[in-house]
Amino acid sequence: MPLFKETEIVNQLFKNGLEVFHLRKHNFTREQMEGYINQIYPEFHRNIILHSHAELVEKYKLKGIHFSTLIPEYINTRLQQDLYKSTFCYTLPDISSRDAVFDQIIIGPIFKSISNPMYYNRRYNHCVLQQFFEEHALKSKIIAIGGIDETSAKIALSIGFKGIVALGSIWTTYLETIDIEKTITKFNRIKETCLQVCN
Repeated sequence: MPLFKETEIVNQLFKNGLEVFHLRKHNFTREQMEGYINQIYPEFHRNIILHSHAELVEKYKLKGIHFSTLIPEYINTRLQQDLYKSTFCYTLPDISSRDAVFDQIIIGPIFKSISNPMYYNRRYNHCVLQQFFEEHALKSKIIAIGGIDETSAKIALSIGFKGIVALGSIWTTYLETIDIEKTITKFNRIKETCLQVCN
């Protein structure tokens, strides 16, 4: 189930410059998913990527779909559609094999998870990652996830990632404070760090 005032926070994140929101609610029925989407301001629908109920992407003019191994039928039935396509990779060879097939590839955790500290994949050596990015002219946008805050966002972008997923740092802030303003402030700090690196 969503957190208390979750969609209100998502709308505020969009108003403060959130570029893409991954809507991942695998236990939601279609009706629940539509209810959630309808609570997001229509002007931000084009920035939402769905992880399930892909048929709603066209109905609500959403950005695209995330292809998960949890829902393999999407890969067979939706991959050829003209949608923005996102997926997750677990190894560098996986990235090479899926490059250009997907618009966005998320890998991680790159740093120690904030929301789940016991979950940390050590296969991603930062020096190896940087070398990989330097040696491969990748067409997909490679995104870092796991342990992203103001400090690690700067490191991830300097390694060569084209974007970051801020998950635990944002929602942990809210869960610890139940304060939307503090949550948005946390987001803005990460965003400003990214802008400084990219500029």
